[in-house]
Amino acid sequence: KDAFDTGPTFASVFTKIDKGMEPKLAVETVHLNFGFSTAGCGPAHRCAPLAGFINIPTNKLISIAKEEAKITHFDEDAGFGSGIIVMLFRYLIEGNSLKEAKVLLANDKILQKSWHKVQNAKLSPDGYIFNVLHSALYFIDNNKTIEETIEFAGKANYCPIIYAIIQSCLRDDL
Repeated sequence: KDAFDTGPTFASVFTKIDKGMEPKLAVETVHLNFGFSTAGCGPAHRCAPLAGFINIPTNKLISIAKEEAKITHFDEDAGFGSGIIVMLFRYLIEGNSLKEAKVLLANDKILQKSWHKVQNAKLSPDGYIFNVLHSALYFIDNNKTIEETIEFAGKANYCPIIYAIIQSCLRDDL
């Protein structure tokens, strides 16, 4: 209720839960109500801390991120996007360069198809997870500033959040 800056999917799901709907049904209902369009970046925004929990084995992170995404987003792209984010962050935290982390993502059997979708997504300020990831990486790869991502994103601040988290994990010797 009165969700601010959580995204429309999150807000709608928790409004339904607040009114007494069972959580899983709320997620499915919102997915239907939104025309099967719940592949947003909200879960990717939430999952970043998982990468820092070193006691979670790296090989468990994708399934945990996908499961966490299902709390609000029914579309599997949202879960795979969270999987990409959590693995990207884990690889960076482990000391890999961004280039090395991208290679690891491209070779990950679970994330390969989704990573390919990120590579072929469009530069866009919308909230679709693969566009958000593509856009954030575009700004990083092209040495753009956080201010430029904010200007690009406008009120929809999807890309700047992912950009800022990736930037915070980067080593100086890329």
